[in-house]
Amino acid sequence: MKRVKAMLALAALAAALAGCFPPALGDAEMSDAGIRSRLEQSLHAHRELDLHAVTIDVHLHIVTISGIVSSWQDKRLIEAIVREIAGIEQASINLVVPE
Repeated sequence: MKRVKAMLALAALAAALAGCFPPALGDAEMSDAGIRSRLEQSLHAHRELDLHAVTIDVHLHIVTISGIVSSWQDKRLIEAIVREIAGIEQASINLVVPE
């Protein structure tokens, strides 16, 4: 009986921990196109960001973001989002904030 309880406790712990880790990304999601797609989705999820004058390029897992944003806060938010995206090896963020 103790063994059954221990196995059930272990199964419950494994189920709880499974929700703590994001699912592994597949090859398509780690490609340049996949990285760009995930980055764009994350950026567009922040509706307060005005991205109409921003371009995104991904080549060999290196991201280049260029353009004009309306505030320093927007620029910092974009930088933070880029740091969260798996698969990005390097980023060049060339954003201008008009005075």
